[in-house]
Formats: sequence, C-alpha cells, structure tokens
Amino acid sequence: MVPDLANESLNILIVDDEPIWHTLIGGLAEQLGHTWQSAINFEEVKARIMEAEENQNPFSVVTIDVIFKVGEDKQPFDLGTEMILQYCKSQHPYLACILISASADITHKLLYLRDDYKLDWYVSKGRLNKGTFAEAIARAIGRVRPLGSTDRRREVLEEALERYRDICTTYIGNLAVVEQQKAKKGIDVSVEIENQIEAYNAKLEEAKDKLREIEEELKCLEGNQPNLAN
Repeated sequence: MVPDLANESLNILIVDDEPIWHTLIGGLAEQLGHTWQSAINFEEVKARIMEAEENQNPFSVVTIDVIFKVGEDKQPFDLGTEMILQYCKSQHPYLACILISASADITHKLLYLRDDYKLDWYVSKGRLNKGTFAEAIARAIGRVRPLGSTDRRREVLEEALERYRDICTTYIGNLAVVEQQKAKKGIDVSVEIENQIEAYNAKLEEAKDKLREIEEELKCLEGNQPNLAN
C-alpha cells in the first residue's frame, strides 16, 4: 500500500549536475509541502546527508540523475549514480532513492539499479510534474519505510546520540590535557591555555545541550505508534 504523506513534510536531497533541475524539482517539492537541498556530485551528497543528520533534520528522499558530468571537460560519468545509490543504501538505508532522468530508453539501466543497487522508484523528467513527483515519493517511501516515520526518526536519533556522546568524551579528554598543562605552569599560565580551556568548556556544554535535546526527543517517541500505513 502506498503510504499517506498528505500531512508529512519531508526533507529532500536533489542530486543533479545541472543546477536548473535543482530549481525545477525543488519547486515541485515546495508545492508538496516539503523542504529540499541540492548536491552536484558524490562528495556533496555525503556532506549534505551528514550535515542534515547532525542538525536533526535528516533527509527522507534522495532524487538522483542517471549520468553526471564531471571534470573540467564535463565528460559523462556513468558510475556516478551507482556510487551515490551504494552509499545511501549501505550507510543510510532509511533513505528512499528515486531516479529522475531525461534519458529516453533506460529500461535495462533501471532493472540493473533496482536489482543491484536497491533503487526504489523512477520518474522521467519528461513526465515530471506535481502529481508524478508526489506518487514517486510515496511509492519510494513505501519501499523503505513500511514501519513508519517514527521508527526511522528513532534510528537517526540513536545514531546522533552516540556521536554526541563521543564528542563529549573527546572534549573532556582535551580539557584534562589542557588543565594538566595549566597546573604545571602555575602562575605563569599563558593566555593561550586559558583560551583553550574556555573554548573546550564552551564546546563541551554545547555538545551536552545537544545530548539533552536528543534524549528528550527519544523520550517523546517512546510508545508512539507508526503513522504510515503498512
């Protein structure tokens, strides 16, 4: 069954090496009540996904062009889509991946990407409009998120919780080192050491605040039921 996304605002990553498609697809996303960001290559995809997770606003959907032009000579790079799909599905399996292509005949490519790289859905750029985009999003989401957005959100938050715990541990260790340096200096402690202590304390408090926010949201999710149809 196609999930009901009528009341859900999603964050969508639009991946295309032609910026005009960022604007066109992004405009459709906005019409459907979703937010979006863009990327033009594999490295930007990784950076955008990690940044979105750290900001506790993870992407739900990634749209991907079929061929990327890379390098100074802008030669087509056939493996760009495969690299992005493999990364998304292996490292962030909650992401629904949609191929959006202007190519006329890509039936063989679609089967290959579906079977070998877990592509979730496809829509032609020639048929792309508000309706076909909404259907593609719903069907792709339905493939990767049958248990609903609550479960996906909990998974993302738990991963973020571990990251911020590690960050706190790192800053605590850094503080201990600098405090030892300060103790050895005694009255001759330098301004640089004092500044380091102040900076580490500030970063540690910021990380602790993030931890508390994540823990509070996880508590709110406890007992919540999935809000999408199976």
